[in-house]
Amino acid sequence: MNDGLEGYRKLQARIRETPLTERLKQARSMIGKMCSEHRAPKLSIPVQHYDEDIFITTTLEDALKAINGGGAEWSKLPDLDSTDS
Repeated sequence: MNDGLEGYRKLQARIRETPLTERLKQARSMIGKMCSEHRAPKLSIPVQHYDEDIFITTTLEDALKAINGGGAEWSKLPDLDSTDS
């Protein structure tokens, strides 16, 4: 396996240690901050698990998998209250 891809997957695994609903709330906050500051996602070189680009991308990929997978996994996710950030 490519070292870069392996490293990326390790970062994703670290991100996934946090529950999806919490990550969705954090991603919403990150996106809101980027918009209010009129900027692109922050990232580091080398990439880190807390970088906005990998964090948001991984979180949205996981949310889509949960939605498209349907069934029990999706129904277990609590509602994301729009007032919680």
